[in-house]
Amino acid sequence: METEIFLSSIVVTLGAVSLIISNIEMIASLLTKVVQIVTWESMRGALFIFGLRLTDVPIGTLKVVLMVYGVRTWATLLGLLEVTIWIMAMGRVMG
Repeated sequence: METEIFLSSIVVTLGAVSLIISNIEMIASLLTKVVQIVTWESMRGALFIFGLRLTDVPIGTLKVVLMVYGVRTWATLLGLLEVTIWIMAMGRVMG
């Protein structure tokens, strides 16, 4: 059963990769158009928010794991850090 799931996931992954490779010229032209339309300033802001969220979510996961193991002090500190990062990201979105 596990082997069938593993093989089917490999087939799906290879199908997705081949689809991307076959349409690489179209993807490149779309990205070129996006870069021409979107200013660097807005792209930098979007990447900054993406980076903040990329750090916020794993910290939240680690916090939950620590709470399950009963390490409340570290979980509380990580929660404070998580909320601080989240507020920075949402402040940037609203601004």
